Amino acid sequence: MNSKSTTKSLVLFSNVFKMGKNVSHLYFSVIFAITALFSPIFLQAQQDKVTRVQQDVAAFVADYESDYDLKRLNLRPRDVGSIFETEHEFEDFFMLRSTDKVPNKIGQKKKLKLYVHAFSYENPYVLENALRFWFDNFVGGEQIRPGRKLRGYDNARPMYVVIRTNDVIIFDIDCLAYDEDVWKNLTKQIKTHFDPNKEATIIEIFCDGPLEWRQNPPDFRKR
Repeated sequence: MNSKSTTKSLVLFSNVFKMGKNVSHLYFSVIFAITALFSPIFLQAQQDKVTRVQQDVAAFVADYESDYDLKRLNLRPRDVGSIFETEHEFEDFFMLRSTDKVPNKIGQKKKLKLYVHAFSYENPYVLENALRFWFDNFVGGEQIRPGRKLRGYDNARPMYVVIRTNDVIIFDIDCLAYDEDVWKNLTKQIKTHFDPNKEATIIEIFCDGPLEWRQNPPDFRKR
């Protein structure tokens, strides 16, 4: 190949390379524009998926803001089982501390500390898979089965679990803080707020047991 042919080939290759770069830049610009256009819609859609549990939790806190102080920082992790390892889209954890002192298990009056976890899932199918895994690795490593009462439950704390269509909300206190009347009143308030139509699955646990299915145990065999 002579020098003129070589020069023409190099020029042609350079033009093709430049055209490729321009196409790449154009492609990138189009993708960027589409992403920029739809990102707010996508983010809004993601937010809409967790709106119910977020709003319900926020409303619950607001309803009892005169009775409880909200705390989020410097909280020790609570053992609520392997639910943290499930594919949830939204998670929240906080503590509500009563403004007034209430009776505890040994008759002393102390400020009640109520711990709250909230989880939200993409759809009921994802939630069911999460529940299957969670029930096999429940609080304290215990395995539970829908509808089966556990009479003894070593190291369990008072806990009230509300499972709705796409949500799981867990409330628990320390055993020492337990008082029967206080706990009954508290769980009644929780149920009224989060399950007014009695549609949720509800699990209740007491100090060292029992664990009881208060309402609508799930039926995994329907799949």
